[in-house]
Amino acid sequence: MKVVIFGGNDREEQMARKVCNTNGVLTATALASDGKPVHAGNAYQAAGFSIDQGQSLGNDGDNLSKYEYIIFECSPRCVNHPILAQCDHHNKGDYGYGMGPLMFWEASSLGQLCTILGVTPTEEMLMIAAGDHCPAAAYKGLCPGIDPAKFKKHRIEGLSTTVECPGVDPVCGNPAWGLYNNSAEIEKHIDFATILLQLAPMSIFEGVKDLRAYGKVDQLPEAALIAGFSYLSQIPETDRAGNPTGNIKVNLGGDNSPETVTKVIEWLNGLPNGISDAYGVPVRGFAGRVFKSA
Repeated sequence: MKVVIFGGNDREEQMARKVCNTNGVLTATALASDGKPVHAGNAYQAAGFSIDQGQSLGNDGDNLSKYEYIIFECSPRCVNHPILAQCDHHNKGDYGYGMGPLMFWEASSLGQLCTILGVTPTEEMLMIAAGDHCPAAAYKGLCPGIDPAKFKKHRIEGLSTTVECPGVDPVCGNPAWGLYNNSAEIEKHIDFATILLQLAPMSIFEGVKDLRAYGKVDQLPEAALIAGFSYLSQIPETDRAGNPTGNIKVNLGGDNSPETVTKVIEWLNGLPNGISDAYGVPVRGFAGRVFKSA
Protein backbone atom coordinates (compact mmCIF):
# COMPACT_ATOMS: atom_id res chain seq x y z
CA MET A 1 0.00 0.00 0.00
CA LYS A 2 1.27 3.45 -0.96
CA VAL A 3 1.03 6.60 1.17
CA VAL A 4 1.52 10.04 -0.41
CA ILE A 5 2.67 12.76 2.01
CA PHE A 6 1.76 16.28 0.87
CA GLY A 7 3.34 19.65 1.60
CA GLY A 8 1.88 23.09 0.79
CA ASN A 9 -1.66 23.60 -0.43
CA ASP A 10 -2.25 24.71 -4.03
CA ARG A 11 -4.24 23.60 -7.07
CA GLU A 12 -1.69 21.02 -8.13
CA GLU A 13 -1.67 19.46 -4.67
CA GLN A 14 -5.46 19.41 -4.57
CA MET A 15 -5.63 17.57 -7.89
CA ALA A 16 -2.95 15.14 -6.73
CA ARG A 17 -5.01 14.36 -3.63
CA LYS A 18 -8.02 13.74 -5.85
CA VAL A 19 -5.97 11.32 -7.95
CA CYS A 20 -4.95 9.45 -4.81
CA ASN A 21 -8.50 9.25 -3.50
CA THR A 22 -9.82 8.01 -6.85
CA ASN A 23 -7.15 5.30 -7.05
CA GLY A 24 -7.31 4.05 -3.47
CA VAL A 25 -3.99 5.55 -2.39
CA LEU A 26 -3.67 6.77 1.20
CA THR A 27 -2.86 10.45 1.72
CA ALA A 28 -1.09 12.20 4.57
CA THR A 29 -0.10 15.75 5.48
CA ALA A 30 3.44 16.77 6.38
CA LEU A 31 3.82 18.40 9.79
CA ALA A 32 6.15 21.11 11.04
CA SER A 33 8.22 20.67 14.20
CA ASP A 34 5.36 22.15 16.24
CA GLY A 35 2.99 19.44 14.99
CA LYS A 36 0.98 21.77 12.76
CA PRO A 37 0.44 21.11 9.03
CA VAL A 38 3.13 22.67 6.87
CA HIS A 39 2.47 25.27 4.19
CA ALA A 40 4.41 26.33 1.09
CA GLY A 41 6.72 28.47 3.23
CA ASN A 42 7.96 25.67 5.50
CA ALA A 43 7.16 22.45 3.63
CA TYR A 44 10.85 21.70 3.19
CA GLN A 45 11.38 21.84 6.96
CA ALA A 46 8.72 19.18 7.58
CA ALA A 47 9.52 16.97 10.58
CA GLY A 48 6.66 14.47 10.61
CA PHE A 49 3.33 13.53 9.08
CA SER A 50 -0.18 12.47 9.94
CA ILE A 51 -2.57 10.30 7.96
CA ASP A 52 -5.45 12.42 6.69
CA GLN A 53 -8.75 12.37 8.53
CA GLY A 54 -11.16 9.66 7.49
CA GLN A 55 -8.41 7.31 6.31
CA SER A 56 -7.06 4.27 8.06
CA LEU A 57 -3.89 2.22 7.90
CA GLY A 58 -5.94 -0.85 8.72
CA ASN A 59 -4.32 -3.73 10.60
CA ASP A 60 -0.85 -2.48 9.76
CA GLY A 61 -1.34 0.84 11.50
CA ASP A 62 1.29 0.00 14.09
CA ASN A 63 3.85 -1.05 11.49
CA LEU A 64 4.39 2.00 9.30
CA SER A 65 7.50 0.48 7.74
CA LYS A 66 5.30 -1.82 5.63
CA TYR A 67 4.06 1.08 3.52
CA GLU A 68 5.58 2.66 0.42
CA TYR A 69 5.97 6.40 0.92
CA ILE A 70 5.81 9.03 -1.81
CA ILE A 71 6.87 12.57 -0.88
CA PHE A 72 4.97 15.33 -2.68
CA GLU A 73 6.64 18.77 -2.48
CA CYS A 74 7.92 18.57 1.08
CA SER A 75 10.96 17.36 2.98
CA PRO A 76 11.67 13.61 2.94
CA ARG A 77 12.75 14.04 6.56
CA CYS A 78 9.07 13.95 7.49
CA VAL A 79 9.13 10.14 7.41
CA ASN A 80 11.57 7.75 9.05
CA HIS A 81 10.90 4.89 6.67
CA PRO A 82 12.18 4.02 3.17
CA ILE A 83 10.83 6.34 0.48
CA LEU A 84 9.55 4.99 -2.83
CA ALA A 85 9.77 8.31 -4.67
CA GLN A 86 9.82 12.11 -4.39
CA CYS A 87 7.59 14.17 -6.66
CA ASP A 88 9.01 17.67 -7.01
CA HIS A 89 10.47 20.23 -9.39
CA HIS A 90 11.28 23.22 -7.18
CA ASN A 91 14.83 22.53 -6.02
CA LYS A 92 18.09 21.51 -7.65
CA GLY A 93 18.28 17.74 -7.73
CA ASP A 94 14.51 17.28 -8.13
CA TYR A 95 13.56 15.13 -11.11
CA GLY A 96 11.53 17.93 -12.72
CA TYR A 97 13.91 20.79 -11.91
CA GLY A 98 15.02 22.68 -14.99
CA MET A 99 12.85 20.79 -17.48
CA GLY A 100 11.39 22.98 -20.20
CA PRO A 101 7.83 23.29 -21.52
CA LEU A 102 8.12 20.36 -23.93
CA MET A 103 8.28 18.08 -20.89
CA PHE A 104 5.95 20.02 -18.59
CA TRP A 105 3.87 16.95 -17.69
CA GLU A 106 6.86 14.76 -16.85
CA ALA A 107 8.44 17.66 -14.95
CA SER A 108 5.44 18.58 -12.82
CA SER A 109 4.93 16.96 -9.44
CA LEU A 110 1.42 15.94 -10.50
CA GLY A 111 2.76 14.31 -13.64
CA GLN A 112 5.41 12.43 -11.68
CA LEU A 113 2.81 11.11 -9.26
CA CYS A 114 0.46 10.02 -12.04
CA THR A 115 3.31 8.19 -13.77
CA ILE A 116 4.11 6.30 -10.57
CA LEU A 117 0.46 5.38 -10.07
CA GLY A 118 -0.17 4.55 -13.73
CA VAL A 119 -2.80 7.27 -14.13
CA THR A 120 -3.54 8.72 -17.58
CA PRO A 121 -3.84 12.53 -17.38
CA THR A 122 -7.10 14.30 -18.12
CA GLU A 123 -7.19 17.68 -19.87
CA GLU A 124 -7.73 19.36 -16.49
CA MET A 125 -4.67 17.62 -15.05
CA LEU A 126 -2.56 18.76 -17.99
CA MET A 127 -3.80 22.34 -17.57
CA ILE A 128 -2.94 22.33 -13.87
CA ALA A 129 0.50 20.85 -14.49
CA ALA A 130 1.33 23.37 -17.21
CA GLY A 131 0.09 26.24 -15.05
CA ASP A 132 2.22 25.13 -12.14
CA HIS A 133 5.40 24.35 -14.05
CA CYS A 134 5.59 26.86 -16.93
CA PRO A 135 2.51 29.11 -17.32
CA ALA A 136 4.24 31.66 -19.58
CA ALA A 137 5.08 28.92 -22.06
CA ALA A 138 1.54 27.53 -21.87
CA TYR A 139 0.08 30.94 -22.75
CA LYS A 140 2.35 31.01 -25.81
CA GLY A 141 1.30 27.56 -26.98
CA LEU A 142 4.66 25.94 -26.23
CA CYS A 143 3.30 23.14 -24.05
CA PRO A 144 2.25 20.10 -26.12
CA GLY A 145 -1.48 19.48 -25.98
CA ILE A 146 -2.30 22.78 -24.23
CA ASP A 147 -4.53 25.19 -26.15
CA PRO A 148 -3.71 28.78 -25.04
CA ALA A 149 -7.35 29.96 -25.16
CA LYS A 150 -8.55 27.03 -23.07
CA PHE A 151 -5.60 27.53 -20.75
CA LYS A 152 -6.54 31.16 -20.11
CA LYS A 153 -10.14 30.19 -19.36
CA HIS A 154 -8.91 27.47 -16.99
CA ARG A 155 -6.60 29.88 -15.15
CA ILE A 156 -9.18 32.62 -14.74
CA GLU A 157 -11.81 30.18 -13.52
CA GLY A 158 -9.28 28.89 -11.00
CA LEU A 159 -8.49 32.39 -9.80
CA SER A 160 -12.18 32.94 -9.02
CA THR A 161 -12.28 30.07 -6.52
CA THR A 162 -11.16 30.01 -2.91
CA VAL A 163 -8.15 28.13 -1.63
CA GLU A 164 -6.69 28.59 1.85
CA CYS A 165 -3.37 29.92 0.64
CA PRO A 166 -3.20 33.70 1.21
CA GLY A 167 -0.59 36.06 -0.13
CA VAL A 168 2.09 35.17 -2.64
CA ASP A 169 3.75 31.79 -3.09
CA PRO A 170 7.15 32.12 -1.33
CA VAL A 171 8.77 29.64 -3.71
CA CYS A 172 8.15 31.26 -7.07
CA GLY A 173 6.26 34.48 -6.36
CA ASN A 174 3.18 33.38 -8.28
CA PRO A 175 -0.19 34.62 -7.05
CA ALA A 176 -1.88 32.52 -4.42
CA TRP A 177 -5.52 31.77 -5.14
CA GLY A 178 -7.94 34.14 -3.41
CA LEU A 179 -11.62 34.97 -3.19
CA TYR A 180 -13.29 36.79 -6.07
CA ASN A 181 -16.93 37.17 -7.02
CA ASN A 182 -16.57 35.91 -10.59
CA SER A 183 -14.28 35.59 -13.59
CA ALA A 184 -15.30 39.01 -14.91
CA GLU A 185 -13.89 40.63 -11.77
CA ILE A 186 -10.62 38.78 -12.30
CA GLU A 187 -10.41 39.99 -15.90
CA LYS A 188 -10.89 43.61 -14.77
CA HIS A 189 -7.90 43.29 -12.45
CA ILE A 190 -5.88 41.67 -15.24
CA ASP A 191 -6.78 44.48 -17.65
CA PHE A 192 -5.72 47.14 -15.14
CA ALA A 193 -2.43 45.35 -14.40
CA THR A 194 -1.77 45.04 -18.15
CA ILE A 195 -2.11 48.82 -18.56
CA LEU A 196 0.39 49.37 -15.74
CA LEU A 197 2.80 46.99 -17.44
CA GLN A 198 2.48 48.91 -20.68
CA LEU A 199 3.11 52.27 -19.01
CA ALA A 200 5.80 51.27 -16.50
CA PRO A 201 9.43 52.25 -17.13
CA MET A 202 12.10 49.74 -18.05
CA SER A 203 14.37 48.39 -15.35
CA ILE A 204 18.13 48.10 -15.66
CA PHE A 205 17.54 44.72 -17.33
CA GLU A 206 16.69 44.67 -21.02
CA GLY A 207 13.01 43.96 -21.64
CA VAL A 208 12.10 43.91 -17.93
CA LYS A 209 9.56 46.48 -16.73
CA ASP A 210 10.15 48.08 -13.32
CA LEU A 211 6.98 48.08 -11.20
CA ARG A 212 8.68 48.23 -7.81
CA ALA A 213 7.18 51.67 -7.11
CA TYR A 214 3.61 50.40 -7.55
CA GLY A 215 3.57 47.99 -4.58
CA LYS A 216 1.20 45.05 -4.72
CA VAL A 217 -0.88 45.04 -7.91
CA ASP A 218 -3.72 42.54 -7.97
CA GLN A 219 -3.29 39.94 -10.74
CA LEU A 220 -0.02 41.46 -11.93
CA PRO A 221 1.64 38.03 -12.31
CA GLU A 222 -1.21 36.64 -14.41
CA ALA A 223 -1.46 39.79 -16.54
CA ALA A 224 2.25 39.62 -17.32
CA LEU A 225 2.05 35.93 -18.25
CA ILE A 226 -0.91 36.52 -20.58
CA ALA A 227 0.54 39.60 -22.31
CA GLY A 228 4.13 38.31 -22.43
CA PHE A 229 5.65 40.98 -20.19
CA SER A 230 8.59 40.62 -17.84
CA TYR A 231 8.66 42.68 -14.65
CA LEU A 232 10.26 43.43 -11.31
CA SER A 233 7.94 44.07 -8.38
CA GLN A 234 8.47 44.96 -4.74
CA ILE A 235 5.81 44.01 -2.19
CA PRO A 236 5.52 43.69 1.60
CA GLU A 237 6.17 40.14 2.71
CA THR A 238 3.38 38.43 4.65
CA ASP A 239 3.18 35.22 6.61
CA ARG A 240 0.78 32.42 5.67
CA ALA A 241 -2.00 34.12 7.62
CA GLY A 242 -1.57 37.26 5.53
CA ASN A 243 0.05 39.28 8.33
CA PRO A 244 2.94 41.64 7.45
CA THR A 245 6.37 40.41 8.55
CA GLY A 246 8.02 43.82 8.20
CA ASN A 247 10.19 42.53 5.37
CA ILE A 248 9.89 43.18 1.65
CA LYS A 249 10.14 40.85 -1.32
CA VAL A 250 11.52 41.72 -4.73
CA ASN A 251 10.17 39.43 -7.46
CA LEU A 252 11.06 38.82 -11.06
CA GLY A 253 7.88 37.57 -12.73
CA GLY A 254 6.16 37.21 -16.04
CA ASP A 255 7.67 35.89 -19.27
CA ASN A 256 11.45 35.69 -18.80
CA SER A 257 14.36 34.04 -20.57
CA PRO A 258 16.77 31.84 -18.55
CA GLU A 259 19.51 34.41 -19.20
CA THR A 260 17.43 37.20 -17.67
CA VAL A 261 16.63 35.12 -14.59
CA THR A 262 20.31 34.31 -14.08
CA LYS A 263 21.28 38.00 -14.30
CA VAL A 264 18.53 39.04 -11.87
CA ILE A 265 19.53 36.37 -9.34
CA GLU A 266 23.12 37.64 -9.44
CA TRP A 267 21.90 41.22 -9.01
CA LEU A 268 19.59 40.33 -6.12
CA ASN A 269 22.37 38.49 -4.30
CA GLY A 270 24.57 41.58 -4.61
CA LEU A 271 22.06 43.86 -2.85
CA PRO A 272 22.39 44.59 0.91
CA ASN A 273 19.98 43.59 3.68
CA GLY A 274 18.95 40.27 2.16
CA ILE A 275 17.54 37.77 4.64
CA SER A 276 18.55 34.75 2.58
CA ASP A 277 19.97 34.02 -0.85
CA ALA A 278 17.90 34.78 -3.92
CA TYR A 279 15.79 31.94 -5.26
CA GLY A 280 14.71 31.13 -8.80
CA VAL A 281 14.76 28.61 -11.63
CA PRO A 282 16.09 30.08 -14.91
CA VAL A 283 14.23 27.72 -17.24
CA ARG A 284 10.95 28.37 -15.39
CA GLY A 285 11.36 32.15 -15.59
CA PHE A 286 11.17 33.40 -12.01
CA ALA A 287 13.40 34.74 -9.24
CA GLY A 288 13.12 36.70 -6.03
CA ARG A 289 14.63 37.58 -2.70
CA VAL A 290 13.39 38.76 0.70
CA PHE A 291 14.99 41.83 2.29
CA LYS A 292 14.90 43.45 5.69
CA SER A 293 14.29 46.87 4.13
CA ALA A 294 14.04 48.55 0.74
